[in-house]
Amino acid sequence: MGCGVGTTAIRIARGFGAGVTAVDIAPLMLERTADHVNRAGLSEQIAVEDGDICSLRFADRSFDRVVAEAVTMFVDRPRAAGELVRVCKPGGRVLATEFYWRKPPTPEARQLLLGEVCPGLQFDSLEMPRIARAVPYLGFILVSGTRPMTAEEA
Repeated sequence: MGCGVGTTAIRIARGFGAGVTAVDIAPLMLERTADHVNRAGLSEQIAVEDGDICSLRFADRSFDRVVAEAVTMFVDRPRAAGELVRVCKPGGRVLATEFYWRKPPTPEARQLLLGEVCPGLQFDSLEMPRIARAVPYLGFILVSGTRPMTAEEA
């Protein structure tokens, strides 16, 4: 997820009672996230902020959990990974996930992803999972105040 439209941030806040900082570089995603957070009644629990995954303005060791969804494929991965680890507390967890097409998408699925979820995203081939070019869609979620994860949750 980037913080995208806020789905994961809302789920984490509701599911764990955690304070969440949802961060994205794309104004459209920030606007959608803020709207969804407000409609969910979680604006006291979820902060929505603009930011760049390769240059986080948060202090070292700020967050218990750091989640980056569909972000690192667009940026300098080593630099982004270094920033994610830097802002995670010792003993915390960092999770970075990406997506790819297992098979070519239907025209409807392609339109939904490229037109609604990730506007401006372009693939060099529908047969390959490699991204050729993308507009800024660099979101991530930083979580603080969570309880320790159990072995079953890890």
